[in-house]
Amino acid sequence: MNGGLKEKHLTASIISAALIFSTFVMAGIVFIFHLFGMNFGLINLIGSGQAVIIIRPVFYFLGLSLLYGSRFLDAGILKRKFDSQDDILKALFTSSLIKAAFGEACAMFGFILFMLTGSYWDFILLFIVSLFYQIYNFPRKSAWQDFINAAKTGAVIPS
Repeated sequence: MNGGLKEKHLTASIISAALIFSTFVMAGIVFIFHLFGMNFGLINLIGSGQAVIIIRPVFYFLGLSLLYGSRFLDAGILKRKFDSQDDILKALFTSSLIKAAFGEACAMFGFILFMLTGSYWDFILLFIVSLFYQIYNFPRKSAWQDFINAAKTGAVIPS
């Protein structure tokens, strides 16, 4: 592997790992709130319990639609002709960062939902989905190398 691939892959891996770590930081905060019984929920403090009926499905939809929508965004970035290896690396780097950010955003929606409603399980569900998504889409050198080889030869690009 050349230096450009190593550098881009290492940077993408570090950023993806940092986003996974931030997801665990949110989980730690939620756990501390839950442990000390501070999961009151801001909506419940205001006295608008009916708003939870609307807010919960909206946040679930937003979080999960980001994960589903990233597939189409990824296809738009990676399913095109590339002029050079630098273009391929930029596309792989961009794709990895977008997938990592969308995975972290799903957990963020769960965190916001926890803060609004006080429901521990709302966060846990979105956290687990986010964590599996981030681990599944973590940048792997072998996948990057396979993609570069396929893009150079014009073969079917692996997904």
